[in-house]
Amino acid sequence: MAEKGHPAVYQYMRIGSTFGLTTAINIWFFGVFCGGWVDEKVGTESVFTLIGVLLGLFFSFFYLYREITIMEKVKKENEEED
Repeated sequence: MAEKGHPAVYQYMRIGSTFGLTTAINIWFFGVFCGGWVDEKVGTESVFTLIGVLLGLFFSFFYLYREITIMEKVKKENEEED
């Protein structure tokens, strides 16, 4: 069990759905919104948009790594209690 009262499958489903939503928002915000704005101001075609998309992906995968690490730590603590 990842947390008391919640089967691990629900925890993985929560992380998966949150990861998808976080990825979409990060790509839109950093890539399309911020990167597009900087491209427009600087006069480049899509350099900063691409950098923003990559930055959004990095933050999304960092979130995924952090959440899985926390879940595994809680799981290990719960197993030690039992």
